Amino acid sequence: MIAIWGRPANEIPAGWVEYIDLKGRVPVGVDTSDPLLNKTGNQGGSKNAVIVSHNHTISNSGNVNNGETGGEITNKIARWDRGSGSLLNGTISTVGESGTNKNMQPYNVVHFIEYTGIPSDTTAPTSPGNLTASDIRTKSLTLNWTSATDNVSVTNYLVYKDNSNTPLAELGNVLTYNVAGLSANTNYSFQVRAKDAAGNLSVPTTVTATTIAADSTPPTLPSFFHCVHNGQGYILLEWGESQDDDSPIDYELSRSAYGSLFTVLKKNPNTYYSEKVSSNGTYTYRLRAIDPSGNASGYKEASITISSL
Repeated sequence: MIAIWGRPANEIPAGWVEYIDLKGRVPVGVDTSDPLLNKTGNQGGSKNAVIVSHNHTISNSGNVNNGETGGEITNKIARWDRGSGSLLNGTISTVGESGTNKNMQPYNVVHFIEYTGIPSDTTAPTSPGNLTASDIRTKSLTLNWTSATDNVSVTNYLVYKDNSNTPLAELGNVLTYNVAGLSANTNYSFQVRAKDAAGNLSVPTTVTATTIAADSTPPTLPSFFHCVHNGQGYILLEWGESQDDDSPIDYELSRSAYGSLFTVLKKNPNTYYSEKVSSNGTYTYRLRAIDPSGNASGYKEASITISSL
């Protein structure tokens, strides 16, 4: 539904928005049944009003009076004025100008508004609550907070670092975020803002945290490292977990066949590995643990000789 709004644009009521397609235009009435007012143009209405040619006749009979008491003109002769000028006897013709008489509306700035049924939302959400930093490590930490509230609904949370105008992340309706890529032994400030569907942002909630110093302690050696031949050329390797003050720990496994140089087979947190070899011989494996700071334990080795695949 479209309506005319005669008040300032900033007073347009909730549930209505300005109808841009008609912005600045002036409404013009039209009566198609009236031959004199049945057209509209790009800028207003037009009325086809024509001034018709007409005649005035003065004859030598009858009285001609100039409108004054006792002012009857005798002898049935009329003049243009009193006693002078040309005699006026016969027919006088006056011609009016023909054409279209434009009838423009008075100029007014008007607003057209459209009903949407959805009141405009200008209310920002509340700030997220209880923002904390946990699981703080040398290069990462985890932020947690509690829900914000809104007069409609909260749709997103934005996470910022050190009061930047650019968010680290814009999340859905979740209440936790893992921050990575930090520097060791460094103080940081983090902000979280709530956002609603209309784009209104809350006041940020802030927390500060300092990452731990760089780790220089290597993990312990993996325990119980052993390998077995399961038949048909399959070798299974297993070991126990290493211990460290940081995690996750990766295990780097390498292999030497027949005395060749060691080649890395895998580097991941799994504490097992299986492979199929294609020929008989002695296979030597070595294993070490590596923590997130790059500190590595010493190597443990295990060998197995395959004599029959």
